[in-house]
Amino acid sequence: SKTIRGYSNAQIKKYLDDYYEKVIPLIYKHGGEIEKLMGDGIICVFGKPFLDLESPSYVYKAEECAEEVIREFYGSDKHVKVAIHKGLVNYYKVPGEHYGEYTIIGQPITDLYRLESVSMPNAINFYSNSTYDRLGWLWSVFSDEIVTCKGFDANGLQGVDFTEIKYMTFKDIT
Repeated sequence: SKTIRGYSNAQIKKYLDDYYEKVIPLIYKHGGEIEKLMGDGIICVFGKPFLDLESPSYVYKAEECAEEVIREFYGSDKHVKVAIHKGLVNYYKVPGEHYGEYTIIGQPITDLYRLESVSMPNAINFYSNSTYDRLGWLWSVFSDEIVTCKGFDANGLQGVDFTEIKYMTFKDIT
């Protein structure tokens, strides 16, 4: 990432150690399951089979986690970007005895990868007219106004069917 450009190996290790020591426990505290770590990026799932909750309860868990992570790192050298998306995904076990990993596949994962690349920092980012947007998740910790990202046309994102991105910021971030 641009944040660690020019860092020595020791500085990168310290940066990531500090980040992971704080963020991973927060994800598990709220019932999330980490699917993939990619540098300082994390894809995690809130829902079945890891959380035995129905909609919208697992969505609230993801939002609560997002809020806590953003508040934890606000004002630090860790630039947190959160993207929430909802949809059906499939788990796949990579075959073979030498590489034992499960991975998640599905359009929501592709959409999340694309969304993260253009997300606003210190906010919850989501696609306009997505299932998440249509559910209208505006509870008390979020600002009363959902702001459409200015100057951004999601049509330029390869493999994504959405045309616009929105983001929610917090009333009191400190």
